[in-house]
Amino acid sequence: MKNFRNSHTNMKAMFLNAFITTIIIEFSCVGAGLLDGIIVTKMLGAIDMAATGIAYPFFSYVGVISGVLSIGMQNIIGANFARGKIKEAQDAFSIATITALISSALFTLIILRYSDQLAFLLGARDKAANLLNGTSDYLYGLSFGCIPLILNVVLACAVQMDSGSKKVQIGALVSSIADVVLDIVAVKLGLGLFGIGLASSISYFINFAILLSHFWGDDYSLKLHISHLPWKNLKQMTLLGSQKATYRLLNTIRPIILNAIIIYAGGSLGMAALAIHNNVLSFLEIPMTGISSAIALLTGIAYGEKNLEDVKEIGAIARKYTIVYSIIVGILICVFAKPIASFYVQDMDALKPLVTFALYCLACSLFCSTLVKNRISYLQAIHQIKQCQALTLLNRFVVVILCALIFVNLWGSYGVIISFVLKDIFICLGCLLFYVFKSYRNNKSFFPKEKDYLLLSHEFYPNPENIIELKVMNMEEASLTIEQLMLFCKGHKFDSRKTYRAVLCLEEVLINSIQYGMKFKTNANPIDVRVHITNGDIIIKIRDYFQKFDIKQRINLIKNNLEDFSNIGIKLVAKTAKEISYVNMLKTNNVIIRI
Repeated sequence: MKNFRNSHTNMKAMFLNAFITTIIIEFSCVGAGLLDGIIVTKMLGAIDMAATGIAYPFFSYVGVISGVLSIGMQNIIGANFARGKIKEAQDAFSIATITALISSALFTLIILRYSDQLAFLLGARDKAANLLNGTSDYLYGLSFGCIPLILNVVLACAVQMDSGSKKVQIGALVSSIADVVLDIVAVKLGLGLFGIGLASSISYFINFAILLSHFWGDDYSLKLHISHLPWKNLKQMTLLGSQKATYRLLNTIRPIILNAIIIYAGGSLGMAALAIHNNVLSFLEIPMTGISSAIALLTGIAYGEKNLEDVKEIGAIARKYTIVYSIIVGILICVFAKPIASFYVQDMDALKPLVTFALYCLACSLFCSTLVKNRISYLQAIHQIKQCQALTLLNRFVVVILCALIFVNLWGSYGVIISFVLKDIFICLGCLLFYVFKSYRNNKSFFPKEKDYLLLSHEFYPNPENIIELKVMNMEEASLTIEQLMLFCKGHKFDSRKTYRAVLCLEEVLINSIQYGMKFKTNANPIDVRVHITNGDIIIKIRDYFQKFDIKQRINLIKNNLEDFSNIGIKLVAKTAKEISYVNMLKTNNVIIRI
């Protein structure tokens, strides 16, 4: 029994919110490096740009720590929020934050002590030895911001889950503007690449202060505590975030090898072209990451509550975003490739053809590249860790390195650039062939079905007779929903007492949402109602998109006031239900009632 009227409206709103916020989180994480690259190119020159290009894997090293903790924490918080388990979500947040603080402090000490050695290991040697001092100076300046940078990624994910996406957006935007201003000041003061790195570090502290402001007051769910933490859960968190760690680790190794290959073929000019290519690619990957991270976030929540319809909706919405993004941005890059190249290389005519070619290659690879990132995020969200890791390894390292080694001998620096396009095409074709083979092995058909692509376990697929999912917009639809719940309970032969209790709880919470929530919201999204049976219990989940209303807090305020005859409905729900949970997640009210 399902009502699909406006069925995608709610998920689109949640996807868009997660998409925009994730873009800003990602920009907060890597945007400083991108902005540094532009300012360095325009104000210091191509050689200094090459030095920052060699140092770029620094952000991936930092991302190994922050990626593991933030993605693993996000998965655990999302699943527990979906089930109404606040304490378990708070434990995950506390473990991730404390681990991030300790790890980032150690990371800072290492870079402060060994910046020259790190610059050498990253590729500032041999033909690029003239870049050693600049790379080392840039790393030294960035080292002061390691602690807030790593904590910002963890806090941003937590604040986003805790309905604080505006704070995340404000923090990222303000810190990015501050970074640009401070970069210009550093250049004017003659601080060179050290000043550029130091400016980024200061901007990380600004972002950190804004994120911390989310936790001032009492209007938040994720509270930090240090006592009685289940540290054994750190292993699960690490496993769930391992894909991000692999991604970041490969991002540290791959540039070193590619830098060496292109320096061999094209010297400092080739390295400068690759640095510009990577700089533009990093900008383009921010929206890609926004789409893929929204997939991971929302699919993880749907997976936690075994909501098959939401999993399908998320996939359909993501495909639309991918097609629109790749077409629009691809056309824009092709049209403005030469002006963009001129912007980066200024008067270096020898470099312009290679940079222009690199931009055309980026435009051609957008669609396939986004599809691959989406697939990796989906596999991570449904806990298919082995397939997720294998696809990450192929995408971020194996295929592109093999292509670069083959084509550098044919076309020199152009061969290294084109490897980025070919690896995305090859991987997409490889994935398609994998699912064709899987379909033929299981179904004796060369045409994979939706179930083959979803890769969900048999336990995930619910019995449709045990679930009702409905959308409610008004009192008339609320009445019909309550009637369907009554028929649902009778069809499963629940006794009249349990049926009455389920109907009473749904009626009270649903009507309360319509009367006191929807009237304050124009063009409101419909209220989601999901009822399913688990171990003989009736689980009712009501999700709306109105102003925050914590039913648990309300119950605690009125339960001891016996002389107050108001709020009778909520008191009856409190007395009737076996368990009530409330979570405000991604700007939605989620009430979970167990009968």
